This record gives sequence, structure tokens and C-alpha cells, in this order.
Amino acid sequence: MALFKTNKYTRFEDKIWLNKALKYKGISEEIKQVLNKFSLVLVVVHFKDTLHELQKAFNENRVYYRVLSNSWEIFAPIIQELSNENIRAVILMSQLLPDIKMSNDFKVVKPEKKKEYYFLITEHYPIDEKDNLTMSFVNELPFKSSLCFHVSLDEPLMKSYVNADFIKLMKNLGWDEDKNISHPMLTRSIEKIQKSVKGYATGDQKVNSMEDWFRYNCPGLIDKNYT
Repeated sequence: MALFKTNKYTRFEDKIWLNKALKYKGISEEIKQVLNKFSLVLVVVHFKDTLHELQKAFNENRVYYRVLSNSWEIFAPIIQELSNENIRAVILMSQLLPDIKMSNDFKVVKPEKKKEYYFLITEHYPIDEKDNLTMSFVNELPFKSSLCFHVSLDEPLMKSYVNADFIKLMKNLGWDEDKNISHPMLTRSIEKIQKSVKGYATGDQKVNSMEDWFRYNCPGLIDKNYT
């Protein structure tokens, strides 16, 4: 179900999983399902450790993908090459988005009615700036796109907030622990969590994992069992 829809893109409700293993398996299955509808699936990651975990999961689940390491590749002939090779899922680090947005290729690319991208975001950033940047980027693309965030309850962002009441709410909403659950209430809850984390954050030091992000940027939350 769509959380909201604009003329440019549709954001679907967050998909919440019990743990990372189920999340990565679910992401792999979702990519295979949506490839018939979308021209390209862009899988966005925030941390290098997530990238490595995702690559392992994709290899195990036979998801054919390419990692884009340079911002220009998204508009370069390599995208056409991917289609020719039947590879229509690419992994992209979120740190490349500002470079893409500032590039001349991004500014002059022509709208294509038949082209539609699906942005699958593998995790929420602990504070909302990078998530907002991703949504802004998608909104400014010259063709229709859809976007969905995935999150698991064992990630540091969620750990201190996953209590008995939260689990009860999820179960009341029909949650099957082996599957994901989506609901506007849960999406809004995650946004509130990010705002709470932002209040504790002393900075935004660049690190390789979400665990390290909390260790270096939110030392005040260490005692609250984030890691």
C-alpha cells in the first residue's frame, strides 16, 4: 500500500522484518517480483557493512546485480549494458546521490514516459537527513519512480524501541514473524525514532556500519542497548 504519492514518485509504507536474515531474503525475492514492472531496481545502502551483507545474500539467492561505484554510471551506457545482460538490479551507496544530483547528466537528462525506476532502500539512516536526501533525489528524477524502505528489528536504530508494546502493536496489525509487516503507524513510529536519535547525536561521523555510527555519534545511547 502506498504511503503517499506525488506526480513524480510513489512511496510505499516501510516493510519491517524480524531480523536481517529475513529482510535480506525478502529483499531478494521482492527484486525478482518487481523486475517485470520496472525498468531498473536501484538498491540503496548507507553503510559498507550493509553492502557486503547484501552482496552475500544476493549471491545466495541468485539475484543478478551490479554495484555502481561512480556517480556517472547511472546515466552512462553501462545502464543499457545491464539491460542487455539481463541485469536490472544495481546497488548504490547513498553517499553518491549528491554527486549524481549535481552532475550535468542529471540536469539535462530527458523525461522518458516508459521508464520507471524502483528504489529499494535497505535501511533507514539513524537520523533522517540521508533518507530525506534519497527521497528528494527520487522526486527530482525526470521519470516515474517508486520507493520503499526496509528495516529489521535487530538493527541498532530499532533495538531500544522494540518493547513488548511495540511487538503487541505489530501482532495486532496482523504480523507474521516470518514475513514483513507494513502500516502507516509503524512508518510514523520509525520517523519519531529518528528524531529521538537526532536529539542524542553529537555529530554524523562517517563509519562502515550502523553499530559504529551509534558508537561514535551517539555515545549517550550506548547504555540504552542500541548496540
